[in-house]
Amino acid sequence: MGWTPVTSLFSFLYSTGPECHSGSFQCNGAPLRIDLPRGAWAEICEPEDITGAQKKAYQRAVDKMMYGEGGGQVSYVADPENPAVMMPVAPKAGRLTAENIHALREMVHAWCVRSWSYDLPVAAGSFDEIPAMAADVIEEALTEGGHYDVFNSSGPKGKPETEPTSSSTSGDPAPAPLPG
Repeated sequence: MGWTPVTSLFSFLYSTGPECHSGSFQCNGAPLRIDLPRGAWAEICEPEDITGAQKKAYQRAVDKMMYGEGGGQVSYVADPENPAVMMPVAPKAGRLTAENIHALREMVHAWCVRSWSYDLPVAAGSFDEIPAMAADVIEEALTEGGHYDVFNSSGPKGKPETEPTSSSTSGDPAPAPLPG
């Protein structure tokens, strides 16, 4: 049985638990408002509001799309020179299709868009109903805003609100205290 990207992706996502669904995901700070074509608007969360459960669900979905049901797990085969020894075989990655990319994009949009001016609920299926140019503006805002960096673990890590500084009485800078 093959992987049907959209149907299987959404059934996979909705089996991951309620903490990953857009309805239970709230911005900790004020959402960012972006202007869309024709006077429409959308509010998106900050990248820092993406939960670990969402990141994990996204990465599992990518693995499932790239590697199939095994999710990129290493398998083992008998060594031809010594059948008593098992050799690891790295998984072969597939390629993401346009349908896979659209499904991932829609998932991220449903998680990160908090509200919009359209007379539709913010949900995965609703993105097919808004103008394509509006979806592209949302995608650009999420890409440039660093949201995908969080999902892909490729962006800057969290940083403290203020930089710790201190100095000694002699005027020489003292090392900053370690977090923790």
